[in-house]
Amino acid sequence: MSCSQEICHNAPNGDGCGRENSFKTKSQWCISLLDGTPMPAFAINLQHQVVLWNRACEILTSIPREKVLFHRLDSRMLYGGPYRPLLSDLVLNMDEDAIHKWYDAKNLCHSTIIPEAYEASDDIVIQGEKRNIIFVAALIRNADGEVVGAVESLLDHTDRSQLLNQLYQAQKMDVLGSLVAGVAHEINNPINLIMYNLPLLEKIWKDMLPIIKEQGIRAPQKKYGGLTCDFLENNLLQLISDMDMASKRVAAIVAGLKSFSRFSARSDKAPFQINQAVENAIRLSQPTLKKMNVAIELDMENDLPAIPGNLQNIEQVILNLIINASQAIEHDHGNIRITTRFRQQDGFISIIVKDNGKGVNSAIADKLFDPFVTDKQDKGGTGLGLSVSYNLVKAHQGSISFESQLDQGTAFTILLPSVLKRKPLRIMVVDDDPLIRELLRDVLVQHRPYIVEEASNGIEACIRLGANRPDLLVMDLFMPEMNGIEVCRVLKNDPVLSDMNVMIITGHEGHPLVADISQFGFINILYKPFDLEDFVKQVDNILIS
Repeated sequence: MSCSQEICHNAPNGDGCGRENSFKTKSQWCISLLDGTPMPAFAINLQHQVVLWNRACEILTSIPREKVLFHRLDSRMLYGGPYRPLLSDLVLNMDEDAIHKWYDAKNLCHSTIIPEAYEASDDIVIQGEKRNIIFVAALIRNADGEVVGAVESLLDHTDRSQLLNQLYQAQKMDVLGSLVAGVAHEINNPINLIMYNLPLLEKIWKDMLPIIKEQGIRAPQKKYGGLTCDFLENNLLQLISDMDMASKRVAAIVAGLKSFSRFSARSDKAPFQINQAVENAIRLSQPTLKKMNVAIELDMENDLPAIPGNLQNIEQVILNLIINASQAIEHDHGNIRITTRFRQQDGFISIIVKDNGKGVNSAIADKLFDPFVTDKQDKGGTGLGLSVSYNLVKAHQGSISFESQLDQGTAFTILLPSVLKRKPLRIMVVDDDPLIRELLRDVLVQHRPYIVEEASNGIEACIRLGANRPDLLVMDLFMPEMNGIEVCRVLKNDPVLSDMNVMIITGHEGHPLVADISQFGFINILYKPFDLEDFVKQVDNILIS
């Protein structure tokens, strides 16, 4: 029998008569079994030719089975990078030396279930995307125990690895936060005492200097603390100044530690636009950028939804990244590119700060967000900027990560949840003009993942409100049959609907009914004509508040 025959020989049949079934039926069943497995897998025969290539493997690699069946498989077809033997090929040959040579650096180990099977893992590029893949290869034996081939499965653990890394980092930072808070508190008091006493010491010295000079004339060889009067006269002020500088540096480090441990205490949060935070951070960084001759390139998406949080905190994060990026550039054509985008698929806003500097030192890459980790000690770096930034982003329920290549630059990516990150929000648009309803509905669904329904008058709106309350009611003030003020009166008299968010739209500014609407507590009023971008922003602000 061939390998595929041996693999499928003992497969069950569909009608209970295995002995009478043809090999074709068994083979089809075997292929269907492998295709139904969500784990990418393929099998090779003794000639190292692919005889089974399941549907999950096609999806992961984008390689159809027709291209690989009955051919030897090259690793470069599966993933980017230089050639290396596939684990299944090496396991089939049971070449222990070659297995260890090629896969020892890939977390190689024996399977805990089948000792002769091997497992390894690696970060590889598949279809242009970096993935964390676990390779599992095992021999295939027939009923007599003879080897007839090998099977290899590819477990994509990218998402799980990222989640585990984020969890590990979060736990580590929580522990460090508690530790740092205690250390900062213990250091704070003695360093304050030193800083308070140094100016007093300097004043005392200046008052005693005439006496020291007189003593120096009378007894030139007399020493104080092992130092001559002449040395003290010329150097003691500088020594005091050096101590003052050192104590202020320690105080700055303590302040950074306190910021690091205080990240979750920020309560002053309000909706803000991320592009504003970027622009403010760039203004603050201009002196540094001009000094280092680094250019800023902006690619910011317009009309981004607001972010609930603290504007100054996020400004600080972006400023830290800009300063770090500029310090990583050691040539005369420095460039920092800042990109902002709204991710429709999950409601997050991304901020990417990318430089063309020297890249992150591999020795510190895996602990870059830890406090005091820096390769810029000679430039006065404390290693607190990124750790503080990490905690500020975390306090906004966001994430920060980076990718770096030596001598090619680094890109930091911040993901922050926008006001649209929560469950899909429902909006009801009420207007007797179908063109206005269509216009408002289109601008809302095109720019935001809102669920929008329509009503043509106040009566229809009240009927629908009772059945399914929306998160926001956008309503024209003047409508036939039942106008906006009457709808607001109904809302206020209904305990379930009395606190509903309402935006009134009208072209009659100063009309008495507008004042009546305000008395009901509905103060969100938009006057026609209005800018559609402003309309979307006002909707965002109402829904987050």
